Amino acid sequence: MNEEREKRAVRTLIVLDPISGADTTQEDEFKQIIGTYEEDHGLKLDATQARVFDPTEAERAEMIVFDWGGMSLGNDLLEHQIRGLTRWAENHPSALVIIRSMLSWNELQDEIRDEHLPARPNVIQDDGRMRIPAWWGAAGTDGHSTPADPPAC
Repeated sequence: MNEEREKRAVRTLIVLDPISGADTTQEDEFKQIIGTYEEDHGLKLDATQARVFDPTEAERAEMIVFDWGGMSLGNDLLEHQIRGLTRWAENHPSALVIIRSMLSWNELQDEIRDEHLPARPNVIQDDGRMRIPAWWGAAGTDGHSTPADPPAC
């Protein structure tokens, strides 16, 4: 008998900037992310949507999906968001932070370089070929009730 185990809901904060694509709404984008992560990665998301990253909203999150870049041109809003995410990832090493925007990923790399920060194994880029790290057992198919600690930096 080949029964699929019931997936555990992963507490997720999805941060989307207020500027959506030309023919999609923020709500459409939110639903699309939930569907994609379930289909492609086997993750059932118990997701909350936010327009900016707020550490107090993320306190209970096991995963953050960050797709914020359209509003960042000509201001320091993205830099501020990335700085907060970097600190949060450092303080929550068993949580996973997924950066979906290339602009945001490049800002993260600049922050790491400029501030002489170590790379965080729990911060990854969703480049369309992303793989959920093996140490993060939240997909619900391996019996873990919480994610494991990532490898040391």
